[in-house]
Amino acid sequence: MQLIQETTTVQDIIRTQLMHKEKIYIIISTKDFDKVNWSYVHQSIRTVRKSEDGKALLSYWSDSEQPQFVYSITGDLVGLEEYTVDEILSMISSSDNW
Repeated sequence: MQLIQETTTVQDIIRTQLMHKEKIYIIISTKDFDKVNWSYVHQSIRTVRKSEDGKALLSYWSDSEQPQFVYSITGDLVGLEEYTVDEILSMISSSDNW
């Protein structure tokens, strides 16, 4: 009897891991852009979604803690309120600001 050997590539492993991750969203003031370490979020300063009232929407993977720069924005160890994609979509669709 011949056994079929499965080979798993690094790309397969990464793809599987990404499928099980969720993005977490936070909202910051655009005035705090100088405190953002852009390598820890999915957006860049050019691609970040901004509201008309000076807020910006950032996201990172759910298996991560809030990026360290968040605590320098809030000045505490609590950080910012986190939102799921459904919460953010509801917020954006119910507001003319975004």
